[in-house]
Amino acid sequence: MKKQIYITIFFLFSLLSNAQVNVLDDFTDGDYTASPVWTINSGGASVTSGALVFGGGSTTLSMSTPLALSCEEWSYTLKSSTNTNDDNVRFYFVLINNGAPSNASSDGYCVDYDGNSGDFTLFRLDNGALTSLASSNESATATTRTVTITMNPSGNITVSVSGLGTIITATSTTYPASSSQFIAITCNNDDIAAGDNFTIDNITYKQTCFNPTTAGVIANAQSSCGSFDPTTITSSSAASGQTGTLEYKWQSSITSSVSGFSDIAASNATTYDPGSITQTTWYKRLARVTCRADWTGAAESNVIEMTVASAISVNGFPLNDTVYNQLGNASFGISTTVSQGISIQWQTNGSGSWVNVSNGGYYSGVTTNTLNVTNPIYSMSTYQYRAVLTNACGTVNSVPATLFVLPISTFSNSTSAACGSWGTTSTTSECLTRTVTVSGIGTLNTTTNQLTQINLKLGSSGCKRDLSTYDFSLTSPSGTVYNFITNFAGGANTPAWVDIKFRDHSALELVSEFFSPGIWFPYSIGYYAVATDNSFGSTFSGQTADGNWVFTMCEQDDDAGNIAFNSIELVFGKKIQVNDVTGSSANDNCSAASCIGADAIVTIGTNNGYSGTDGNFSGTTTDGCAWNGANNNSAWFYFVASTTTAKITLSGITAGFGGDETQPIVFARAGGCSSGAFTVPTGGCPNDETYNNAAYVGAQSAGNPYFNGISANAEFNLSGLTVDQTYYLYVDGNGGASSTFYIEIPNGCKTCNTLLPIELVNFNYACNNEQIKLNWTTATETNNSHFTILGSLDAIEWKEVGNVTGAGNSLNTINYHYAVPNEFSNLKYFKLAQTDYDGKITYSRILFSDCETSNKVEFFPNPFNNELNFKINSNELVSYEITTVLGQVVNSGTVSKENSRVILEDLASDIYFIKINNSKVYKIIKQ
Repeated sequence: MKKQIYITIFFLFSLLSNAQVNVLDDFTDGDYTASPVWTINSGGASVTSGALVFGGGSTTLSMSTPLALSCEEWSYTLKSSTNTNDDNVRFYFVLINNGAPSNASSDGYCVDYDGNSGDFTLFRLDNGALTSLASSNESATATTRTVTITMNPSGNITVSVSGLGTIITATSTTYPASSSQFIAITCNNDDIAAGDNFTIDNITYKQTCFNPTTAGVIANAQSSCGSFDPTTITSSSAASGQTGTLEYKWQSSITSSVSGFSDIAASNATTYDPGSITQTTWYKRLARVTCRADWTGAAESNVIEMTVASAISVNGFPLNDTVYNQLGNASFGISTTVSQGISIQWQTNGSGSWVNVSNGGYYSGVTTNTLNVTNPIYSMSTYQYRAVLTNACGTVNSVPATLFVLPISTFSNSTSAACGSWGTTSTTSECLTRTVTVSGIGTLNTTTNQLTQINLKLGSSGCKRDLSTYDFSLTSPSGTVYNFITNFAGGANTPAWVDIKFRDHSALELVSEFFSPGIWFPYSIGYYAVATDNSFGSTFSGQTADGNWVFTMCEQDDDAGNIAFNSIELVFGKKIQVNDVTGSSANDNCSAASCIGADAIVTIGTNNGYSGTDGNFSGTTTDGCAWNGANNNSAWFYFVASTTTAKITLSGITAGFGGDETQPIVFARAGGCSSGAFTVPTGGCPNDETYNNAAYVGAQSAGNPYFNGISANAEFNLSGLTVDQTYYLYVDGNGGASSTFYIEIPNGCKTCNTLLPIELVNFNYACNNEQIKLNWTTATETNNSHFTILGSLDAIEWKEVGNVTGAGNSLNTINYHYAVPNEFSNLKYFKLAQTDYDGKITYSRILFSDCETSNKVEFFPNPFNNELNFKINSNELVSYEITTVLGQVVNSGTVSKENSRVILEDLASDIYFIKINNSKVYKIIKQ
C-alpha cells in the first residue's frame, strides 16, 4: 500500500509540474456569492474564517454558471467538526447536462465522505442514481484532509486523501472524466447536535495538459554532392491527440539518425528552413502543448536526412565464386568508403548486356551489399555480376565477378545380381562386371573435370558375406585399369554388406580399417578412401570420360557364395576443394574457429598440441549431448546457416575402440563465443541413421551417452536452424585422443568468402633469393584479430603457411610483410584469410607468384580482362600455350622482354590454363 501511495504522489507531482493549477475558490473574500457565484439550492451555508461551512440541515450548493473546461485534476480540503456525526458531504467534480445532482437526468461523478465512518467513496451518477465505483475503509476523524482527484484520457480516476493509507482508483469510461461542465457540493446534515458541520476550502483545478499522442510527419529528405543549402522541410501532417495548444521545436544531429540531437534556436513553426550544411545532417521536429513546463514527453516526428554526399569509392570488391550445379549458394559482396545516401542495384551479364537483378528465384539481397545466388543451374556458369552504386555525386560500377557453376554428373548401373553365385567361375576366383556408359563429360583433367567419387552398394541385411577376399577395379574407355580396392576388408570371416562412397583424399580411412572383432560398420555415412591417395585425377587425366566404363568385382574364395550386387555410380565434376588446416592448431578455441563453407571441405586433426581445456564450452548442454569428461584436444569450426536445415558428415576418424575417438557436437551460443546459453539444434548430436549406433557408443550412462567416443564416421542431420545465425561444430578428442577427420557440409551453409571487411589497399609479392615475400597494406581495420596466409599449387586446394597478428582497430595505414617459409616455396597461389575477434573469417583476392628461378617468368594481372602482361628476367624467348579446362588450345605464341603483352580480348570469360616453356602450368581467369 505504501508503494501505491508513493506512485500516485509522484504522478501528481509530475502533473503539477507541467500545468497551471487554478484556484476556483479559496473563500478568502468571505463570500460565496461572488467570484465565483455559488447558489444555495437548499439549506444554508456560510463562510467562516475563510472556509465554506455546511451545517444546520441538508444543503445543496452549486455554481450558478457551469464551469466548462477540460480538467486533469481537482483538489480541495475537507474537515468535519466531529468524528461521531452521521453527516455526509459530497463533492460533484464532473456533471453532464448541466443538471443539479438531484436532477433525474444528471450524470457525472462525485466523491462522498461519510462523517460517521470516515470512509471516502467514489460514485458515478447515472440519471440521478449513484453507483459506487470504489471506496476506502478508514476511521472518522476531525482532521483536515486534502482530497485530490486525478483523471486521464483513458478514463482512469484516482482519489487520494492526505493522511489515509487507501487510494481509490477506478476505470469508468461511461462519461468523459476530463470534461467538467458543472461543479456542485451537497451536505446531508441529519445530526441535531449543535455545532456539527463540514468545512470545504481551497477548491482548485488543473486544466488538461496532455501532449500529442501522434507526432505528425515531416518530409523532403534531400541530398547533394558536396555542401548545399537544403530547401524547407515541409510538414506532411501535424501532431495530434493532445489537449491544449500545440507548440513545436526542431532538433538536428551530425552524428546519426538516432543520437547526437540538439535544439535549434528560434525554430517553433511546423516547417523549418535549414541553412547551408557541409556534412550530412539529420533533422526531427518535437511537439508539445504550451501548458507543459518542459519538453519532457514531447512527441517526436520521423527523422529527415540531408545527405552531403562524396564520390563513391569501392574498397571491398566482389570475388569470383564457384558452386556445383543446383547445389550450394554463391555470394558476391562489396563495401564502400561512404555509406549514407547510396543506393545499390546488382546486375548480371549472361548474354552480352548488363540487366538489373530482381529478388526471387535464384536471387536475394539485390539492393544490399551482398547478392546471394541460391542453387544456380549449370547454364548460369560464367554469368558475371556487378553492383551499381548511385548517390548524389553519380553512379559507379563495381568490378565484375564471375559465377562458375560446375557440373555434377552421375552415371550408374543398377542391374542387380542375386545373392549367391555370379560372374565367371575359375579355380581361383569368380568375377562380376557391370558397364557404366558415360556421355557429355569430355576430356578429364586433375582440376575442373575429373572422376570425383565412386558409390557402391552390395548386399543387404539379409545378404552378408566375408568381403576380405574381394577386389574391385574400374577400367576407363581408354583401357586404363584402376584397382581401387584390393582385399576389401581386413576382418576375415566377418559377414558384412556395404553402401559406401569412395573418394581418394589422404584424410579418409580405408574401409579395411573399420573392422573390429565381430563388428563391421562403415555403411553409408561419410566417405572412404581408395587404395591410393589422390589417384582419381592422375590416373585418368587426359583421357576422355565419354564411353563405357567397366566395373569388375572379383572374389578370391568361391566357396562362400557371392554377395548381391545392387549398383555402381560414377560421379564426375570439379576436383573436391579441400581446406587443409591440419598443420595448425590455431582453431583450438571458439574465437579462432575455422569457417566451414559450402565451397570447400575441411580436414583437420585433433592433436596433443591443442589446448588441454576449452574455456568457451562448458561441456554440458541441455539435451543429452554432454560427456561429463575432460574437454581437451578439441577443434572448433563454425558455419553460417543459409537454410533451416543442414547436413554435416564427419569422415576419416581413426578407427579402433578405446583409441583415437572423437566426441562431436553442433551447437549455437546466444552471445557468440563470449557469452550466452548453449543450445543444440535438432540433430546436433551425431547419428549414423541408426545403422550402427550401438557399435561405437559403447557403455553409456544417463549423463554420458558417448562414453567411448566415436571411432567411426558420423553424420549430423540438422533442422530448425535460424538463417544467418552462426553455429559451431565442436570436435573433442575423447579422453585426450588424437584423430584426423574430414568434414563436409553438402547443404545448408553459406560460403566463407564474400569480401574482405578491412580496407585492403594492396596485396603483392616480391622475390628475394628465390624466397617469396608477401606484402599487403590496410588503410583501415575494424575488429581485426589476425591474418592467416593460405597457399596453393592450383588455386583449388589450400593449406595454411603462416599467421600475422592484426592491429585490431585502426584508421591509419599499416604495412604488413611475411616471408613464406622455404618448405612452401613451391606454392604458386596465395590469399589472405582475415579473422575478426568474433571468429568471422573472410578472404582476399588470389595472388599468383613465381619465385622459383632467377630466370622466372611472371604474368599479370590475374584475373585479367583483355590483355595479359609478362615480366621476363632474361633475354630469351618464352613460349606459352593457353588452353580451356577441357584441354582445347585457344592461344599460343612467344613473348620476350621487348614484346611482353598478349591481347586476349576474343577469349570468353572463363577459367583457362597457361603452360610456360612447355613445362609449368598455371590457372588464369578472364573476367
